[in-house]
Amino acid sequence: MNTLIVGCGYLGTALGEELARRGHTVWGMRRSADGDAVLTGAGIRPVHADVTRPGWSGVLPEPVHWVVYCAAPASGDPAGYAAVYGAGVRRVVEELLGHPVRRAVYTSSTGVYAEARGGWVTEESATAAFEEKGQWLLAAERTWLEAAQSAAWRPVVLRVSGMYGAGRGYYIRRFFEGPGLGPEEADRWINQVHRDDVVTAVICALEHAEPGAVYNVTDDEPVQLGRLFAWLEERTGRPAPAGGAPGEVRRRPGSGNKRVSNARIKTELGWRPRYPTFREGYEAELIRLKRTRPVPSDEHT
Repeated sequence: MNTLIVGCGYLGTALGEELARRGHTVWGMRRSADGDAVLTGAGIRPVHADVTRPGWSGVLPEPVHWVVYCAAPASGDPAGYAAVYGAGVRRVVEELLGHPVRRAVYTSSTGVYAEARGGWVTEESATAAFEEKGQWLLAAERTWLEAAQSAAWRPVVLRVSGMYGAGRGYYIRRFFEGPGLGPEEADRWINQVHRDDVVTAVICALEHAEPGAVYNVTDDEPVQLGRLFAWLEERTGRPAPAGGAPGEVRRRPGSGNKRVSNARIKTELGWRPRYPTFREGYEAELIRLKRTRPVPSDEHT
């Protein structure tokens, strides 16, 4: 199977490596040759193109059968969102109409849900675009799913919660480097998933998902930030960094305050996370951090 990964970075490289290990021919698309050695070492064949520009599919040496769009903007400005989630997604749909694409997965975000009071959400829950990034994410989902009307694709959307792993993670970095939790943050619910589990979720969707399906990809146990930091204090023997002043709330853009259910992807596709809760995943990261220093947060929400 020829697979194209558009945006071969933090997630895409790990996905491509696993697909190559399973015998697939994998093309990893990036704008420049930076990082080609990493892709090649993972068994991925680099291709260079700007997905937002017409004619980019001409660089592909062979037809592709599976497509995964996991590109992320290089910066958090509105122009970056518009390029990646707007023009980029539209160009992929247009350019690949001439290819025998059988399955196509777009990685979105659980940040699209409207819930902000700690309630549970499923794939049927209301969505709302409170920020510009959310608006572009929802527009990209619609573009992707509408591709089924003009092509023989089996488009799928995966709404991924906050990724961590392989030395990355926003909240574990905050625990070690600060800033600490503000008073209003301790009770806020967050949702996370290990990068390796996102890889297996994408493969499950490519192999088994029905056209037009939407799935949440998150671990089995949402956690309140206060409990997460308390667990890290107990496991590391070090106090959490000092928090902010009353009324000061630090929040990742689009993070909300909700508990995301993964029941659908587990029931329909048989997906099971290797790291079912933050405990297993963070334990692995703490072992890694004994040898290295924490690195900046991931690019997903």
